[in-house]
Amino acid sequence: MFDLDGTLIDSFGDIKLSLENSYKAILNKNVLVSRNQIGPPLTEMIEELTPGLGDEYKQAIIKEFRNTYDNSSYELTGEVEGAIQLLSQLHNSDKQLFLVTNKSYKPTLRILEKMNIGFFREIAAPDKFEKRFNKSELIQYLIVTYNLDVRKTVMIGDTRHDVIAAKANSLDSISVLNGYDSVENLRNEKPTLIVNNLIQLQVNLNNYDR
Repeated sequence: MFDLDGTLIDSFGDIKLSLENSYKAILNKNVLVSRNQIGPPLTEMIEELTPGLGDEYKQAIIKEFRNTYDNSSYELTGEVEGAIQLLSQLHNSDKQLFLVTNKSYKPTLRILEKMNIGFFREIAAPDKFEKRFNKSELIQYLIVTYNLDVRKTVMIGDTRHDVIAAKANSLDSISVLNGYDSVENLRNEKPTLIVNNLIQLQVNLNNYDR
């Protein structure tokens, strides 16, 4: 199971632009979005940027963000080095690959198509279901739906939220350090394995066994 933002793609530029413009449009307020704020669900990002902001304004910013971001051309989004090579290697070795993301389903599909990233048996996004799922629930859904053996399944991501969601489902977790979260946050959650980047991850997966 792979996270998307910060793990396989670097979407910081487009997320930053859309979110800052949304604040300007709704509140006429200038905010500065930093890399380490990317990764959690959008509501949590807004709460961190503007603590105590009323629900009405939160929802207005979310609506504005989704309107602009979902219809973006994603010119500031690119592949994390080694992502496609790693996915291709795993796919060719008959591994089942799943994408687990906090990003909405529509922009996820558009970005994957734009960047020609495939290989996934299913893409699990929070708004793909009747009730919005958090990351832990998305992982649980995949485990149940595909009858996955948790002893042979690993969650790969760049933030502490990926590690927490994996642990909630009794999965091993691998954290990459070149994403959006800090080294300290990742180490505090004690993932099964920490690697510097996807190139190192590719080497480690060749030797990885629970």
